Amino acid sequence: MLNTQLLDTFRSDFKAAVASLEDKYDFNIKLGKIIYLDDRFTAKLTVVEGRNPENAAFLLFKANLWKFQDIGITEDKFKQVFIDIKGEEYALIGLSTNARRYPLQCIRTKDGIRVDLTKDSILFWKNLYYANSFFDIDY
Repeated sequence: MLNTQLLDTFRSDFKAAVASLEDKYDFNIKLGKIIYLDDRFTAKLTVVEGRNPENAAFLLFKANLWKFQDIGITEDKFKQVFIDIKGEEYALIGLSTNARRYPLQCIRTKDGIRVDLTKDSILFWKNLYYANSFFDIDY
């Protein structure tokens, strides 16, 4: 019987198991959100060329831009800081084409917490870029 604890252990084991493939092929392999029933589970597997996580995140950001051009998101918005409608500062670090309600993947700049926001959350862009690393945060 599948449960959250078992799947958390599986995720850790999976990460260790694919480490040699990442090294061999110079890929960055990431197991996405796991959805499970009693006897099976599904998960999105993302493979990006290059081991540099900053570059991999940027390439994925660029690949998903097509769905967000209507709200003015362009390549140069990656890691750019914006103010949301509540007055808080966030940096845009990713775009989810599958998330209907909260497609903007962000980091709250004051504490580094990862947050998903709606398309209409952006009030205005600041001329600042988020310089801290966000790659130790799980998606």
